[in-house]
Amino acid sequence: MTAGDKKGSAPLKPGQAADYLSFLSSAAQEISSSLDYSATLKNVAHAMIPKLSDWCAVDIVQEDGSLKRLATAHIDPKMIKKALELGKKYPRNPHAKSGTPPCPAHRRTEYVQRHHR
Repeated sequence: MTAGDKKGSAPLKPGQAADYLSFLSSAAQEISSSLDYSATLKNVAHAMIPKLSDWCAVDIVQEDGSLKRLATAHIDPKMIKKALELGKKYPRNPHAKSGTPPCPAHRRTEYVQRHHR
């Protein structure tokens, strides 16, 4: 799962810890409520928005080792279409040192902080 970090790396502000705990509680409830992993992961991705992240993408590893985008959620629904278009225009590089492709190989999740321009 890749997420655009809404909070950055700054210390938690009052109330943010409660947001994190609330999300974790609802995500745990969602995960335990269904055996349909696809629907569950889509719901968890959407639950992150807007409290924990501006956007979230969930990729799953297929049997052949390729990645399939399972969910894309964004704080601005119009941006989902743009994210999908960018994904087609600039496909993921399976040899990249960061981003989605190395995550399954290293069995880790990657969180991407917001980049300011």
